[in-house]
Amino acid sequence: MLNMDTFVDSQASLLRENLIITEIGKSQLNSVIHSPIRLRIMSVLMVAGKSTPIEFPVLRELLEATDGNLGAHLTRLEKAHYIETNRTSVFRGRPLTYISITEIGRQAYKKHAATLMKILNFHEI
Repeated sequence: MLNMDTFVDSQASLLRENLIITEIGKSQLNSVIHSPIRLRIMSVLMVAGKSTPIEFPVLRELLEATDGNLGAHLTRLEKAHYIETNRTSVFRGRPLTYISITEIGRQAYKKHAATLMKILNFHEI
């Protein structure tokens, strides 16, 4: 049988855990990368690596995103210097954009992923 003191202690413990996680989140999560689609973009680019740029249509298909949505998120990542885009003119003058991750982006992604792991490990899922 659960008594009131045990219940209060368990609730206080949960509150302390949530406060710690909130503090970790506020101080270390990267707001640019944390958006779900930007996190997915960065994950794809991390796997591809600096030496393997990804074509815009390939990234769009992988993420099942629209041109406008993907373009807006890429702009946000580019302004943070996390990615580089290289626009070229190819077949019949159609532009093709290649996207690659920068070293700044790699470091930001690694730090963000480490913070997420801290939060997940804190709860021992």
